[in-house]
Amino acid sequence: MLLAQTKEPRAVQPHMDKCFEGIYRVMFSDKDEVFGMISAEGEEVKFDKAVDVNEGEKKGNVEKWMLEIEAVMKRSLKGICKESLAAYLTVARISWVRQWPGQIVLAVNSTHWTTEVEQAIKEYGKEGLEAYKDKLNKQIEDIVILVRTDLNVQERITLKALVVIDVHARDVV
Repeated sequence: MLLAQTKEPRAVQPHMDKCFEGIYRVMFSDKDEVFGMISAEGEEVKFDKAVDVNEGEKKGNVEKWMLEIEAVMKRSLKGICKESLAAYLTVARISWVRQWPGQIVLAVNSTHWTTEVEQAIKEYGKEGLEAYKDKLNKQIEDIVILVRTDLNVQERITLKALVVIDVHARDVV
């Protein structure tokens, strides 16, 4: 069915969630360029480069442009992740969690938690872990306060998941 609809690129939309986990739809421009993706929850992530589905050998060849979408998607998420990793160190955490896509927030948060636990152990041993546990408790408190404010649906979903992960991380420490 999907391959039979290659003349109409937008016909892939109902099948995106079967092709890519976590992607409900892709975003098309008026010129049949795919420029981003949308999750089932409505979270949008723009690509670092649009994919023209009618360019050259991709025209009418859904396999080719779907492979390019996959490559651009991976590259875009990698770039967003790198930016978020750097921003985590310079932006207040309660602001940072609202600036990035949900999965990026969860992945980068876990990355920084691992780094910070290692530093606490190396530099101060058990006392360092105690101090770090206090920092984690404060972070959980800040996010819980943020959850009680007016948030959009995607922010609320991300923050609920983050609270669960943060509580588990604190318990591990």
